[in-house]
Amino acid sequence: MNSLHIVMLFCLQRLKEERTIYGVYHLLKGKKSAQTIQDGQIYGLSFLFQSFPYLKKPSFDSMITTLVQKEAITSKGEHVYQVTEKGHEYVQKWLTTNKLPSSLNGWQYANVTYPFWKRLLVLFQTASNLVYEEKKFVPVTRDEETLRWLKNFLVRNGQNRTELAHQLFQELKNILKETPQLNVELFVRQFSGYQYAGETNVQIAKEYNVDEHYVHLCQLATVHFIIHMLEKQKDLYKLLQGLLTDFNVVLPLTSSAKATYELMKRNKSFEDIMRIRRLKKSTIEDHLAEIALFIDDFSLSDYVTNAEQEEIKRVYLKLNTNKLKPIKDEVSSSITYFQIRLVLAHLTKERRVTWS
Repeated sequence: MNSLHIVMLFCLQRLKEERTIYGVYHLLKGKKSAQTIQDGQIYGLSFLFQSFPYLKKPSFDSMITTLVQKEAITSKGEHVYQVTEKGHEYVQKWLTTNKLPSSLNGWQYANVTYPFWKRLLVLFQTASNLVYEEKKFVPVTRDEETLRWLKNFLVRNGQNRTELAHQLFQELKNILKETPQLNVELFVRQFSGYQYAGETNVQIAKEYNVDEHYVHLCQLATVHFIIHMLEKQKDLYKLLQGLLTDFNVVLPLTSSAKATYELMKRNKSFEDIMRIRRLKKSTIEDHLAEIALFIDDFSLSDYVTNAEQEEIKRVYLKLNTNKLKPIKDEVSSSITYFQIRLVLAHLTKERRVTWS
């Protein structure tokens, strides 16, 4: 059983059979739907959002089969699985013998993680080659947007090749001092430079006697840590900061919800927003549920009275469930699913979750 199996079991533990196993797939893949985003927050799994974007559904289905065969999970209905006692033991044993990264922050950095990662890899490769006056090399990425960014960045930066390479190396060295040594080693082995190619995750995994998913997870955690440090100490890492200048790292909303939020800040009513954006009521409700999860000053009382909030909260605590229908069946008939979603969002504001 590899580390991705363990992550799947960990997610299923938190979902408590209240969502299908494909909710786990969409979370790990990084599907930016209202359901996936809200589930990530409610079940304390947002830090794993988009952690395995390369995961394909046939591979995921195969891993489900493996978990069933190993008696780690058992079916409780259509695509709903319960983690067995043996499954819980697998997770605990794994977590006591493996150091899984603690700096993952998937949803917070969902819009910037992989573009930043590609930029860093190609900038490092370019700086290394330019120091040796080598202009003919194959870039580590074929992504045209990243390559356009690189060209513009080098023009704007204006440093000579030696200064650029030295500053990049020093900033990376200083920032990586704060991360676990194993994570650093797994991270830097992917870098390419002058007359050498970075290793693949399969190669790295073989060298360290781990699986490739573990390598990826540690690398991802390192990227998240770097972004966190760049936000926290902007003046210390001015070169690396340049890799983020055209991204909004602070506001973790989907682009459509962000547009709705901008209208809200201009005091536009629900009906105004529907009219201006030409969107259905249910779509705007999805946006508001997302905004309620991430924006601290979201005014819940604009949509749910204090009495309704208390009633929903009381039923939520009584039933100990995040499923909407059981709560809807217990509260007053005048209370809507939308209002329940908003209150649940308010009750489950993002909390940092560790592997426990």
